[in-house]
Amino acid sequence: MFFQLFTAGAFNPIQSLYFTQHLGFSGTQTGLILSFAVVSAILAPLLSSLVVDRILSARRLLMVLHGVSAGAGVFFSFQDNFILVLLSYFIFMITQGPTVGLVNAVTFANLPEPTKSFGGVRMFGTLGWMVAGWSFGLVGHLLSVLGGDASGTSVLLPWAFRIAALGSLLTLLFAAILPGKPKPVSVPRSLKDMIPREALAVLGRPEILLLMMVYFVSGISDRFYVFGAGPYLSMIGFSQAQISPILTIGQIAEVPALFFLGRLLKRFGFRTVFSIGLIAQVARFAIFGYGTHPVLVFFAVGLNSLVFGFFYAGATVFIDSHTDIESRSSVHQLINLVFMGLGSLVGNTLAGVVSDLIPGTQKFGSTFWTVPFWGSVILLTLTWVLVFPRIFRKPLQSSS
Repeated sequence: MFFQLFTAGAFNPIQSLYFTQHLGFSGTQTGLILSFAVVSAILAPLLSSLVVDRILSARRLLMVLHGVSAGAGVFFSFQDNFILVLLSYFIFMITQGPTVGLVNAVTFANLPEPTKSFGGVRMFGTLGWMVAGWSFGLVGHLLSVLGGDASGTSVLLPWAFRIAALGSLLTLLFAAILPGKPKPVSVPRSLKDMIPREALAVLGRPEILLLMMVYFVSGISDRFYVFGAGPYLSMIGFSQAQISPILTIGQIAEVPALFFLGRLLKRFGFRTVFSIGLIAQVARFAIFGYGTHPVLVFFAVGLNSLVFGFFYAGATVFIDSHTDIESRSSVHQLINLVFMGLGSLVGNTLAGVVSDLIPGTQKFGSTFWTVPFWGSVILLTLTWVLVFPRIFRKPLQSSS
C-alpha cells in the first residue's frame, strides 16, 4: 500500500501544472490528455476484472502492470510533442489504472476484519503519498544546489514522473516477495465465462448502486481539485518545488482520519461518517473560491483528509462488506472504473473547458471553484434527502 500510493502521489498533484506550464498546453488540451488517459482507466479495470484470478493471479498481474508503467513513465517524462505525450501518457495510465483496485482487493482479502482494519492499513498508503510529495520537493532543492533551474519549468516538473517510475519498480519488487500461494488459475472457456457476474450482481444491489452514483458525481467535483490545486497554488505565489509538499498537508491530516476510521464507523455509523466527508468537500471548494490567505489555503488542503478518509475510503469499506471471495477483486476494479474512469472523464474534461472559458490570467480563481462548489452543495443535499434514506433503511448486511 505504501509503494502503491507513493507512485500515485509523485505525479498526481502536479500533472495539470506540468501540462499547462511545462508543456504550454491549453486547459482544453490538458483536459483532453487527462480524459484520454481516463479512457485507459475505463478499459484497464474491465480488462483486469476479466483477467485477475482467472488467467493471472492478482499478485502477478500487479507485477506486470508496474513493470510496464515504470518504463512508460520515464519515456513520457522526456516528451514534449502533443501526440507523443498523449500516447505515452495513455500507456502510462492504462498500466496504472488497475493497480489501485488490485492492491485494495489483495488488502481486503488478507484482513480478518476489514471494517475495523482497512483504515489503519490504508494509512500506510497515505504515508507513501506524503513521502512522494516531499521527495519531489527534495529533488527541487538538489537541482537548485547542483545548478539546475529548479524554480523554472524546464527541469523540475518532469521528475515527478521519474519518481513515480521508481515507485512502480519498488512496488514490483515488493509484490515479488509477498508470501502466500496464489489462487489457482482458472482459464475461462468462453467470453461468457470471463464476464464478472458476481461483481455485477453486487453492484446491482439498490443500496450499492445508489452509493456508486454518489461516488461518481462526487468524483467529478474531486477532479476539479486534482486539476486546479497545483495551478491555483502557483497562481497565488507558491513555487513549483513547494506545491507537492503543500498538497501533502491533506495526507498528513489523513493519517489520523484513516487510523480512526474503523472506530468511527463502529460508533457513529456509515451515514454520519459519509456526511462529514461530503460536507468537507463543500467547505474545501468554498475556501479555494473565496480565500487566498495561506492559513485558509492550508486548511482547505487539509480538508482533503476528511473527503477521502471519511467518504471515499468509508464507501469502499461499505461496498466491500457486501462482497465475497469470488467477487471482491472485480468489485474493487469496477469501483475504480467509476471513480478514476467515468468520474474523471467528465471531471477532467469539464475542468479543462471551464479554465479555458475564464479570461485573463486568473483562470484558477473564484470563478473556477464556483462550479465544483455548487455541484458539491447540490450533491450533498440530494444525498441527504434522496439517497441516505434508501441506503440505510435496514442494518448493514455483510456477505463476507
